[in-house]
Amino acid sequence: RPLSDEKPGSTFSESGLAANGFDLVDVEAIGGALLGHRRGHPVRRAGINGYGRKFEVEGLMTTPSGKTINVRTVWIVDSGQTAPRFVTLKPI
Repeated sequence: RPLSDEKPGSTFSESGLAANGFDLVDVEAIGGALLGHRRGHPVRRAGINGYGRKFEVEGLMTTPSGKTINVRTVWIVDSGQTAPRFVTLKPI
């Protein structure tokens, strides 16, 4: 699911991002933290599905409030593409 508060059970609320200083409309801060997380930790699981190559990254992510939260991010390199795109985030 995308990071959104439009649906009950939204990942933005569930992820703890809002509670740790992220603002849903500040996509640059969220994007920067996600990219830093992806680049700063090794891939834990990888595989291929109907969309392309999927991989999961786990580790600490620094939030705007200065806290670190332990999260799993999921990324996919779509078939025919070379750059990964963000899929979801879950606290662990």
